[in-house]
Amino acid sequence: MIRLIKWLLITSFVLGAVLGIVVYGLVENEPLVDPVDKLTATEQQHIDELLRSRLPLDKPYGKLVSLNLSEIELNLIIKFFEKSQEYLPISSNWLLLDGITQGQMTITLPENPVGKYLNISVRLHSDENDELELRARNLKMGYIPLPDGISQSLVKIVHVKLLENVHIYRSAVGSIGRMKISTGQLNLHYRWNRKLANDLQNHFQMQMMSGELQQGVNSMLEFINKQQSGLSDKIRLDEMLRQLFRHAHEELHELPPEIENRSIFISLAALIMDYDLPGIKTNLLNQQRKLKLSLYGRYDLAKHFVLSAAVTSLSNPVLAEVIGMKKEIADSYRGSGFSFADLAADRAGIKLAVESEARAIDIQKRMMAIKSEVDFMPTIEQLPEGILSTSKKSGDDLHNEQVEKYNRIIAQRIENLRVYN
Repeated sequence: MIRLIKWLLITSFVLGAVLGIVVYGLVENEPLVDPVDKLTATEQQHIDELLRSRLPLDKPYGKLVSLNLSEIELNLIIKFFEKSQEYLPISSNWLLLDGITQGQMTITLPENPVGKYLNISVRLHSDENDELELRARNLKMGYIPLPDGISQSLVKIVHVKLLENVHIYRSAVGSIGRMKISTGQLNLHYRWNRKLANDLQNHFQMQMMSGELQQGVNSMLEFINKQQSGLSDKIRLDEMLRQLFRHAHEELHELPPEIENRSIFISLAALIMDYDLPGIKTNLLNQQRKLKLSLYGRYDLAKHFVLSAAVTSLSNPVLAEVIGMKKEIADSYRGSGFSFADLAADRAGIKLAVESEARAIDIQKRMMAIKSEVDFMPTIEQLPEGILSTSKKSGDDLHNEQVEKYNRIIAQRIENLRVYN
């Protein structure tokens, strides 16, 4: 019995010592990559530009597309996704070499007596037989290097977990057909599809929400839930906006008025798109999934109006305008065709979002007093729709003179709207 006790004590001491050495070797007090809480305004602007210039919104779905990213652009996109999730406080930096991706990562740990950071470094090599297969080499956690076999297993586990839990990662990986890594450049060949398009647009746009904006959206959704008994499943957009702007002006006082107004458009967009937002109470969204908004009796116009206003509120009007135009060009190649009526709804939504921020209280008062949709949405009479392209290149049947003509007509109709005069 005494020997057994001695053996247990010695074993416990040895295991404790080994564990202490391992923990001491893993956890450090200095970061390998400096942690940051969020993107700077300049970085967010660069993300917008990448979304506008690199997503092939004017390409038909199913088409193979090539995407080239510089090392700087790749790191910016990775940083965006790191900061748009709340589960793991991670910062990383990646180098692109010939057939190799070399990464450094720092995970900020909860307060503890051992150390502040878990630093990780790894080299991912392209597989000669499968360009999409990356093999882990030289994985190091803290001061402790791990064998390549264990490294590869850990990378595969992370990959599987991401596939299971992050829908945009699953959508992107499933679309990639070929990948080439060279010094300073990453080249991807992937198949453009509707799910990937929606996932990327929604994720990039909806993640750009401050704490105040999240609070405002939650407040708007709570208000809609309270009013649910008095609403039908189908409701006119002007009736909904009138109620929401009145609620913002008369009952919400804890937030700046421009945040209240932006919250209106984002909350409606979340309901229309059936999309979960960061920091938004999921139960508030689930209660309103069947709510349909109409504009001039059409659901598609209400959707265009609200989504363009939401993109403007989350990002900027230029991005919203580019997305709207590129979608119509894509529709000219397949589907419903190019619609200047849809474009008018896009531009009207952008205008209201811009004015709602520039003169927030004034617009609240004006929107409370609207009589019908004609007060904030231009008439769509004599605006051509259903224009289909017969060319191999989408949009070629749309002449610049035609687009410019109807752009001027739409702009003039919007400027004459009662809510702005």
